[in-house]
Amino acid sequence: MRFFRGLPYLAIRKLFHFVDYETRLSLQRCSKRTKKLVDAMPFYFELVDIATQPLRIRICEDKGETMTYSNIAGLIYNYVWELCSTAIFNQINEKTVEKQLNHLWEIFRNKNIRIKTLFVSLTLLCPYDSEFAWVSFERIRLVCCLMKIMLFSLDHQLLVENFIIEYNENHDQVMCFLPFLHPEYLKFIKFINCKSSHAYIGPIVNLPQVIQCRRVVFDGFTWVPMKNFQHLPGVFLMNTKFDFNDTNRLIQVCEHDLNLYDYHFQHYFQHDTFEYFGMKGVKDNWFPEDSNTFIDDKNRKSMIVEGPKFAIKIVHKLEKKTIVLQRISLTPRNV
Repeated sequence: MRFFRGLPYLAIRKLFHFVDYETRLSLQRCSKRTKKLVDAMPFYFELVDIATQPLRIRICEDKGETMTYSNIAGLIYNYVWELCSTAIFNQINEKTVEKQLNHLWEIFRNKNIRIKTLFVSLTLLCPYDSEFAWVSFERIRLVCCLMKIMLFSLDHQLLVENFIIEYNENHDQVMCFLPFLHPEYLKFIKFINCKSSHAYIGPIVNLPQVIQCRRVVFDGFTWVPMKNFQHLPGVFLMNTKFDFNDTNRLIQVCEHDLNLYDYHFQHYFQHDTFEYFGMKGVKDNWFPEDSNTFIDDKNRKSMIVEGPKFAIKIVHKLEKKTIVLQRISLTPRNV
């Protein structure tokens, strides 16, 4: 379009800030020149929501407006047909699933797409009904496989700021999404375990997306090895059962020196990137009676553990039933 030729780049960028995604798709069809211009302009989605029970894909351009697809009637038809196939015939319409996911591929293949929050829900429709559970598992498997193939085919990683996923204990489902997100763009990750049992998270916490993330939340993981968190800068556990001794083992490791015949204690948190470690759902008497605690300036029971590089302040927030381990500077006498 000749209208864009006489405008400076900053003016075009500002103008495209007010153009919705449907209008951009229309401009792409005008000419090759406008298609290149549209593809070069960044576009922000507030939310991309992928759910499997039943299959739902919701895309929001901002907090107040929801954009799905241009063919709303087709979307409703696919939704009803997919629901009836599940409830009546106990089977999955694979073509319907592929058709809906193809809309995501059209969006994700644009390198300039930015997503505020990517929410993935991989839950069971009726976990206590064997037939429904089987159909649910099959749909989850199909969606995960197709998403993995689709994301792997891209020549770039998705620019997602917040990633939230709820799943049924299988870390392979997480691996179909998380490795394809740009680690330097991610700020927040939340894992929701729907079964609240011994979920295996070893491969997940070693991904660069998790290691470089500012804040990682684990919800529904009642028990996981504490050593999995030693290299993460910011971790928060929801509904946990870790006591003082478990946390103390995370803070310091006892090593025996054969030459000096002595025991040395050092911080597990020795990385300069460590910021905090939090746990919600602890007991009121979390600190042992013989622990070296004090009341800080905010009237909270606290404790300080000093290490080789920095100190860790442990704070018990009684009103929130939360324990927070926060990095603080060493006292001048120990520097």
